Amino acid sequence: MIFFSTLNILRRPVLEQLQGRRAKGYKGGKTNFSLAQEQNPSIATFKSFDSLPSFEAKPQAGFVFKNACAFVLKHIVRSPAKSILGLFVALLFIMALAWLQETIKRTEDNIDYLFDNTIVRVEFYTDSASFYARERIEMLENSRYVADVARQANHNLAFVTNTRDGWEAIIGFGHTQSINYNIRNEIFNPLTGISDLDEFIDLHSVDLVGGEVLGLEIDFIDGFYATMFVYDDAELEQLVPLIISPSIAKQRGISIGDTVYIGYTELTMTSAEWHFVPVLVVGIHNQYTITTAFVPLDALENMIGIFLQYTDLRLTVDTAVNRDLPAARNYIERILVQTPWIGLWTREVHFLDEELRNVVAAMAQMLLLMELLYPVALVFAVIIGAVLSILLTLRLEKNAAVMRVLGMDKLKTRIVLCAENIVVCLGGLAVALFILGIMGWGFGVYELLLITGMYLGSAIVGSVVGAIIITAQSPLQLLQVRE
Repeated sequence: MIFFSTLNILRRPVLEQLQGRRAKGYKGGKTNFSLAQEQNPSIATFKSFDSLPSFEAKPQAGFVFKNACAFVLKHIVRSPAKSILGLFVALLFIMALAWLQETIKRTEDNIDYLFDNTIVRVEFYTDSASFYARERIEMLENSRYVADVARQANHNLAFVTNTRDGWEAIIGFGHTQSINYNIRNEIFNPLTGISDLDEFIDLHSVDLVGGEVLGLEIDFIDGFYATMFVYDDAELEQLVPLIISPSIAKQRGISIGDTVYIGYTELTMTSAEWHFVPVLVVGIHNQYTITTAFVPLDALENMIGIFLQYTDLRLTVDTAVNRDLPAARNYIERILVQTPWIGLWTREVHFLDEELRNVVAAMAQMLLLMELLYPVALVFAVIIGAVLSILLTLRLEKNAAVMRVLGMDKLKTRIVLCAENIVVCLGGLAVALFILGIMGWGFGVYELLLITGMYLGSAIVGSVVGAIIITAQSPLQLLQVRE
């Protein structure tokens, strides 16, 4: 009898047994409950759980926080795949946002470095006969746009001599126009004032003449170097460093180390006074056909004064204004191109800033792309975090049913369900911040609070929504097996 009763119970659906309904087609006799009801009519007829008045079992006294935490942690450990998924997604998105933020920061730093350290030079395309007035050069030197002015000046009415005696009879003392031009070309040795001898040598290091490379080379006196080719005596009492050509050395009988004189006059086509300045021959260059002698530009400026003509000009823009090169260009063009001035025939100002413009333009485009992508990635991370939290919470329906059957109310059930996803999310954020600390990717306080707060907030919102959807159903609906 017991065996057949057991078989009869097992072949009935579980929900039907819980609801007190007999299986369709069941035609057994009266049950013990029916017999008892006939003997005692006061016993109410039980139809189903749905017909019973709604009630919830009273929870045990005191909702113990420690037990709730233990329950959450136990289910996190028991569901490793779900927990790892939630942790990995949080870690992935924080690392992706950190990479974008770090890339933006490094790109901005690289752009700042280029602007602060790139040297922009300015060259001028002019007629061969044009020159620059000293007044305009001084205006450029005092400008905030120009850091350095490398210039070169020439003066034709000068000659190198090892004696001061007897020259008046040859050149016609006080009257430059009285000199025969043929004689003048044989007598005079034009002076070239150089502001930076190293740069001058580099610019003339390769000179193709007749298919041969005749780069400028200078043989200096012992102990003398190109960096020493400067002069700072405004009174011209100290010896002026002088570099001559082989033709001058042969013509005048001068050797390296000799102390000689430079004779010169300030004006070109009017009567003038002639002066003699003691100089020291510190070197001989290898350009035999050139009769020009080299002196420091400062010395030539002190000798000739305001009548000096600058024939070559190269500017270096101050790095502080690299971000405002158009303004620097306008100022320089206004001084040297747009302003009418005798002898000033500058055709074009050419800024050698192609490298700066090209590199910065490419980096600026990448920076713009990253700045546009960053908020999109942040919104995407928030949406993914919320949707994933909803899906993970909906998979806790069996846990919710058990908690409800054990007497836990809806609010506490929702809190426990949300706590599981929030703990997993916090774990992922903690791991991400730890890795960022090791890699040296730093956020500011504002960025850190924004990123972690938004993702954690999306996870909380998703968990709450999922918990509300679950607890809105009855425990029996949650326990039903979905096909």
